[in-house]
Order: sequence, then C-alpha cells, then structure tokens
Amino acid sequence: METFAKGDYASIGVGCFEPLRLVDVDDCVVNGKLDVRGQDIVDTLDSYTELSPSETGIHIFILAYGFAYDSARYHINNRNTHVEVYAPDVTGKFLTLTGKAIHGADVNERSKQLQVVLDRYMKRPDGDVATPIVVAPGSFLSDESVYAKVSKSKQYSKPKAKSESLYVQIRLTDM
Repeated sequence: METFAKGDYASIGVGCFEPLRLVDVDDCVVNGKLDVRGQDIVDTLDSYTELSPSETGIHIFILAYGFAYDSARYHINNRNTHVEVYAPDVTGKFLTLTGKAIHGADVNERSKQLQVVLDRYMKRPDGDVATPIVVAPGSFLSDESVYAKVSKSKQYSKPKAKSESLYVQIRLTDM
C-alpha cells in the first residue's frame, strides 16, 4: 500500500499464488444487486468478496491449500456462465483490487466449497467422460528385421530431394 500511495498507479493487482485462489464472476451485478448466480457463488464460498472495477461483476478471494485444479475437467474461464477461476497451477492472471467489499468476510479456506462451484459453474461438457487409455502392443519384429524390410523397400534407394536436409534415424526396441 505504501508503494501505491507514492503515486501514479491506477490500481493494485493481486496475482494467484499458493494457497490463494480467485473467482471472477462477470455480469452478476444488476442495478446494484447480485443476481441469483452471483449470490449463489458468494453464499457458497463465504469469503472476502468485492465489486470488480466495472462494478458489474465481483471478485472473490479464497484459500485452498494444495487444491489441484483439473483443467481437463473444468474450464478456467467458462464463457457460458461468465465465471472464471484463477489458480496458481493453471493461470498467470491477476485481479485488480477495488476495496469495494460487498461481503466483508475474511479470506477463508474454502477447498470444499470451491469444488462445489467448479461442479456447478465450471464443468466442461465432457468433464465426466473418462479419457480412454490405449495400450499399444509391443512390436513383434526385431530391430534387425525392421532394418531388413526398410532396406528392401522401393523408397530406400529413391534419390533424396536437394532441399531435404533432415534425416531421422529411428531405432525400434523390443517392447
């Protein structure tokens, strides 16, 4: 604050570092009041909340010790719900402070509550679909048999283009 007071700064930004998480809810303040979505998120997280600089959204500051954000399952910025979550392991963004508190709670530990918000507002459409794990079979060919097949190939003795300057040697190993 001392640095800010010394001058010529329009605002202070807060980055997201462990254990701090930031929730940015856009377009949830209508005629000076929170809409249903904004109120639900504020009530669920129950942590320090202030108006955003535009005064049409809110910023919520929470602590979530060791919370791993699954960006494959959850959006970072869900444009459909106008909710964005800043977590240190997935974004380098920051929020601008306004000091216009609308929920004067302390910045509280809210790992469980953050999970609720993620499930309600941030889940990707395919977030519950497990990614299939494909186990490729090992080669039944030995290195020597692969080299023999390649050397008998019509492509093996074909002249290389003059512009071709990169050759890659692939060594197959028995798996």
